[in-house]
Amino acid sequence: MADELVLYTNPMSRGRIAHWMLEEVGQPYRIEILDFTKLEQKQPEFLKLNPMGKVPTLVHRGVVITEAGAICTYLADVFPEAGLAPDPKDPARGTYLRWMFFGAGCIEAALVDRMFSRPMPDRPGALGYG
Repeated sequence: MADELVLYTNPMSRGRIAHWMLEEVGQPYRIEILDFTKLEQKQPEFLKLNPMGKVPTLVHRGVVITEAGAICTYLADVFPEAGLAPDPKDPARGTYLRWMFFGAGCIEAALVDRMFSRPMPDRPGALGYG
């Protein structure tokens, strides 16, 4: 089916964000679980979709969308009837986009640095969250 939404993911990944968004838009979709222990995300067939070998990866109408924030933005825009994003001409769109990408651009890096007890660099202002 050409209009089919297919999400390639793993339950222990950022793919949960995209899966949640698929539920919110209310359209039918199919999930393809990739087994990280078997390195299925690094197999040639999947690398044709996402050369970085990462999930989540969404395929819709022949378009491949990667990265959780991009997938959520795409879904909100393609299915406006779900009411999940301001119209592109709405002044609120700027604030929406800021918060849509803040998690991946700032919060996620800070959490990973904290989780792995990474030392603070000499120039903390160079960090997206610094």
